[in-house]
Amino acid sequence: MEPKFYRNVVTIEMLSNEPWGDDEAENLEVVKYEITDGRSVGFITRTVSNEELNRDEMIAVDIRMGGDGGFLIDLIGEEPEDGS
Repeated sequence: MEPKFYRNVVTIEMLSNEPWGDDEAENLEVVKYEITDGRSVGFITRTVSNEELNRDEMIAVDIRMGGDGGFLIDLIGEEPEDGS
């Protein structure tokens, strides 16, 4: 039986009284602090919920995210093919 993989997309919307740099916005610890204890307010919404992916789709999404296609490789049980 082929393993199942799941994709979720969450969006964080925030309001602040000053601009944010890329380094801050891409650091989840900073975002969490600013929303819970800092000077920003925000909320999280899930825009994709438990979308099932097969092996090839999971590898393609991993590569698109900057990975090498080997995410969860132990569950796949084989190396991704070149050019996946």
